[in-house]
Amino acid sequence: MDWEGEVKAHPDEPIELPVAVKRETGDEDANSERCVICLMALRDRTIVGVCGHEFCFECIGVWANQSRRCPLCSTDMSAFLLHDLDSSTPTKFYLPPLPQKKVPSLSLPGPSRRPILPEERLRMQAEKQELDELDLQVERRKEIYEHELYVKHIASNPTTRFRPNPTPRQIADNPELTQKATAFLRRELRVWSLVDVEFLTTHILSLLKAIDIRSEPAVRLLSEILDTPNGPRYPHGAEHFAHEIYSFLRSPFKELYKYDEAVQVSTSLGSG
Repeated sequence: MDWEGEVKAHPDEPIELPVAVKRETGDEDANSERCVICLMALRDRTIVGVCGHEFCFECIGVWANQSRRCPLCSTDMSAFLLHDLDSSTPTKFYLPPLPQKKVPSLSLPGPSRRPILPEERLRMQAEKQELDELDLQVERRKEIYEHELYVKHIASNPTTRFRPNPTPRQIADNPELTQKATAFLRRELRVWSLVDVEFLTTHILSLLKAIDIRSEPAVRLLSEILDTPNGPRYPHGAEHFAHEIYSFLRSPFKELYKYDEAVQVSTSLGSG
């Protein structure tokens, strides 16, 4: 990070962040805590705002280059990161402005522009139809979470061509599984309307390659990521989410729409 503006917090200066959570050196709970960004033990614990959530200083620095919302709760981050929490005087690391994203200018074809060719018009119509279809799929997925409809289990055998749940290593080493997981995440995360779909696609994909996200700790982490304060909340949403992605990964289908057409749903987990 090539940021400037790091200053020590003066002992008499109001920190305005919940540094009352300062831990004693050697605290077992502190040592066992992990950064939800890198999944490793916290290094240089850093508080991002009034929510009090903590991350590795380097990890949250990379995050802050893209977003100024807490990765866990999506509340606004402070104007500075507070780190060096184990020292007598914490350090304020003031965040520079986010880089401006270039917005492509849209203009109608003028007299000097060539007319749209028939094949271009067909391509534009196909793209619009694809987006409309995606919106319909997302609405259907929202209903599945709202009504707690789980994909029924299908046995793993040569007839069904379904396989056992893949391990993290298999997901990491198999490009086809990685592509399937990416496609699923990009659609499924739209069910949670306030999350950063592209960032969380990358982040959850890294989780899938490292741990079984159906485990209790992973489900808790997913819940913190998905259940934003002002966003939609679904009953057992994180556990449901984990069940759905593994159901797709173990299926023989590469396209989501074919998978949607083939599977059946039930009101209870593991039915069928």
